[in-house]
Amino acid sequence: MPYVTRDMANYAKEKGIHSDMENDDMTNVDATSCMSESDARKLREQPFSVAPTSENEGQSSSAVASSQTSCDQKPRQKSRSQQRSNAGSSASRASSMTGRRKSSTKSVAGSSGVKLSTRYESPNKDLSFNEKMIRYTFGLLRSNIIKLYEMEGSANVDRSKEFKGYKIDYNIVLVTKQKDSDRIVKTTHKNEEFREFPLCCKVYDLSRRPMDPIKSDYLKILRSLARKHPSIIQTWGIFYDSKQQQILIIQEYLSHGSMETYLKVKNYPCFDEKKASEIAQQLAMALDFLGDMGISHRSLSPRYIMIAHREPVRVKLAGFRSAMIYWDIRRENVNLVPCVALADRPPEPEFQAPEVYGDAMTEAFDPVHADIWSFGASIYYILTKKYPYDFSRENPRIEEEIQTNVRQTKTSSQCQNFLSRILCSNADQRIKFDKITGHPWIMK
Repeated sequence: MPYVTRDMANYAKEKGIHSDMENDDMTNVDATSCMSESDARKLREQPFSVAPTSENEGQSSSAVASSQTSCDQKPRQKSRSQQRSNAGSSASRASSMTGRRKSSTKSVAGSSGVKLSTRYESPNKDLSFNEKMIRYTFGLLRSNIIKLYEMEGSANVDRSKEFKGYKIDYNIVLVTKQKDSDRIVKTTHKNEEFREFPLCCKVYDLSRRPMDPIKSDYLKILRSLARKHPSIIQTWGIFYDSKQQQILIIQEYLSHGSMETYLKVKNYPCFDEKKASEIAQQLAMALDFLGDMGISHRSLSPRYIMIAHREPVRVKLAGFRSAMIYWDIRRENVNLVPCVALADRPPEPEFQAPEVYGDAMTEAFDPVHADIWSFGASIYYILTKKYPYDFSRENPRIEEEIQTNVRQTKTSSQCQNFLSRILCSNADQRIKFDKITGHPWIMK
């Protein structure tokens, strides 16, 4: 299931297609991206409840439960002759019931006098195949997001048995000068079964980087991703040390570093087109999974593309500090994000889409479309070690500059077509994600 787009949401609204929400209590769900964080947290703190679908159902279920309880309390031993006679009668009843099942239109009256429905009609019977898929997609996406909101961001180290399974060595610093954490230190499994998996621990000092250990969306996103996808960095555990006022995130350690370090710092040659296509395919799979979970990465760049293996090349997506829930389950549409003010535009490119920068008071952008641009700009960098356009100056003819630079790459026509469609400066004309995964360059 790819990312759900605004086009799909608008089509569903026009056709009156919605996820199955009749039996759900929407009181506690994050209503809209325009809510303040405190208001959204208040909603998520309220407990979820599911009421019985009907009064008769509630009574019948309680009656069945009570009858089962009474039967459990008075077990009876049966003789072998009784068991054989019961087995024979059961077989005869089964054979007689077979004939009854052949006619689905007959009603059966039990001792209670309740009549079964004569025919089942699907609520989707009038929908086309595509409309059924949209409704199913909305429902699945909504379910995943609600689960994410319900979970807690971290576990307290004093009450967590899982935390005792790791050994954190704060004296061995693996990575310093981290942009999104204070430091990364060496960590190992105490269990011999998992010793072959190298780990590290990201340490966040809450006095310097305030973060709610329970309600932080960042921590919840990491916990929901966990170790579910081979192209996304594995998160083994998230813990809160109340005494030291620290958040400890235990993840797999990839010693080859990031794509940025590989190409820029160590000055290795660019990847050839075949390997770049393999990397693009792996990243597309990771983004497809994020789409299923309702997550937009928002920081996709070579800095957060980690190299797991060099031969064959294997990469994993990391850096979810700026990630967000892109889907509003109440409105059933994409959450737009306010633009970054032009005055706050960084001096160096951060692989953000051109539409990200604008008037923060009046303009907003689609995070799904912006992630697609970041994905394409990262592949362009892997092929050329360059950014798609000159970021140091404002160019009103940016589209022409980008397309000229793409045509000048020493790549095949398929690759140039892929880059030109994904690096379109107009977000509405940019290739959609479902077309990316089916493009011949990324599939070869």
